[in-house]
Amino acid sequence: MIKAVIEKLIKTEKRISKNKGDFNFFGILKNSKLEDSWDIIISADWFSETKQKDLIYIIEEIKKDLKNEDLRLFTKLFLMKPEEDLIKKLNILIETQHEMVEMIDAQMNEIKLGHIYIITSKKQPQLT
Repeated sequence: MIKAVIEKLIKTEKRISKNKGDFNFFGILKNSKLEDSWDIIISADWFSETKQKDLIYIIEEIKKDLKNEDLRLFTKLFLMKPEEDLIKKLNILIETQHEMVEMIDAQMNEIKLGHIYIITSKKQPQLT
């Protein structure tokens, strides 16, 4: 069931990218504390400082593609800046855009990610 929902999220991610700009990261991570629940992690350069309007916009866009039963799979939605440590590490892990990349028992250094689906992950240019 989750793969069908991710296909819908890919559609959402593509539409938002076209309207607002590219994402640095868009993926879902299995919530280790709650069975059959997932967290959405999103990062983009175009997020405003407070992110409140961006959060409302993204939720409304997701609702266009997902049914209520699909939405129940998700417990949290995190909007993160590209310079945040987790996003930088995820971008190093894999580079992909508008696809479904599944990783099971994923781990980055000391961080255990568990089960993750990555839709978009773009490596950040190195600042000199």
